[in-house]
Amino acid sequence: MEIQGTGLLARAFAALDARDDDALVFAKGVADSRTTAPAEYERETRELDAAIRACRAAGQALVYLSGGGAIYGRTAAVRREDDLVQPDTMYGRHQHTCEQAVVASGVGYLIARVPNAVGHPQRSAQLVPALVQQVRTRRVTIDPGASRDLIDAADVAELVTALLRAGARDEVVNVASGISTTVSDLVAHIERLLDTTAEHVAGVGEPDPQRFSIARLQSYVPGWRPAPEYPFGILERYVGIAALDRA
Repeated sequence: MEIQGTGLLARAFAALDARDDDALVFAKGVADSRTTAPAEYERETRELDAAIRACRAAGQALVYLSGGGAIYGRTAAVRREDDLVQPDTMYGRHQHTCEQAVVASGVGYLIARVPNAVGHPQRSAQLVPALVQQVRTRRVTIDPGASRDLIDAADVAELVTALLRAGARDEVVNVASGISTTVSDLVAHIERLLDTTAEHVAGVGEPDPQRFSIARLQSYVPGWRPAPEYPFGILERYVGIAALDRA
């Protein structure tokens, strides 16, 4: 397995040392989903095009790690891979364009739509470090109706590798836990872990309950059935580290 990138997910794949899998994992996209800088998106487009050419020349499969939250857009429905995607941010629209480029490229591919991957070290703008920082400042903004699907970055790498070994090709798969947890509950658990409380301020964003179907993932990896407490276990692994990083 060849891994392109240096971020959280790239490091998780590298830790597996899966040398027997003939695939290229493209894990070097735009790092901040809030950015509107055209240069960042142009860079990813160029690098993805180069990765596609490399896969075509080597006969490798291409794994593209897409964003589960951004690409579907805001919807109250369970997010399924065959749904019409309606991204409402520049980041989500760009990822949709990248997915389309991969599908049209002619190379074998696996598109993994990953929601909120959590691990260490992680950028401060990502969900769990951002919530930890807000709790530490004693003021947290929570959009009404917001919920998120947390997945350990190490599990993402394990699941994608299992998908490849199960023969998943020319597929789009939600690589998620399938457990939607309200941001309010995540914040409350972070408060308990840090032994503190914060003021909860209602945000002004549209309701964004993120729920992902994992039926397709389970058809390839039937053993993937996280327990209901799975997202809180992730917090217990990483909240203390995130707090120390920003002390």
